[in-house]
Amino acid sequence: MPPHRCLIALASCVASAAASLMPHRCLLALASCVALRPAGDVLQRLEYDRGLDASRFSFFFRDGQNPLKTGAPFDAPNDRVNGTERRLAYAIPEHRIAFFSYGERLVWHRERRVDRVYGSDGCGVKLGDVVAGHDRWKAHRAAAAAATMRDVRAVLDDEALFSLRRASSQADASPAAFLDAASDLGLGDSLVE
Repeated sequence: MPPHRCLIALASCVASAAASLMPHRCLLALASCVALRPAGDVLQRLEYDRGLDASRFSFFFRDGQNPLKTGAPFDAPNDRVNGTERRLAYAIPEHRIAFFSYGERLVWHRERRVDRVYGSDGCGVKLGDVVAGHDRWKAHRAAAAAATMRDVRAVLDDEALFSLRRASSQADASPAAFLDAASDLGLGDSLVE
């Protein structure tokens, strides 16, 4: 986004009531102003940083015309792409890599403009913080998921809850998936982080 558009986005967020009612929308608008480090930088960091256990990382990519993202461990062998590269992470073209995760935690996401590897998204969280606080984050996320499920059960009667579960049985309906969907909609950002 050009610098003058960033200033306009910032001014409109500060001046509007949306800043107090929907701060996540302002953050999304301003996030597009920050240059995100490319996937290649993340690949190099995971490979060359001796303080990291690269086997705990996964990456997700667009596989051809399939709309769903395909995931693989960072150190997975290349059994999909023709060529001489032995590791799948380096055989996949960088523009097809969608995001990286450490365990279950998102550390880099192209579309959401999240960078917890280098902190280039302006949020100040870097990979060392993610690795050191992963257990605490996982416990917080589990508690938030349990609270979300309690809230859903409080709102829906048994029949409606059964219908919801039956309708969502073909999809990933875990509490973590509900939190991800809420985050995507801008409803549960505080629960996810």
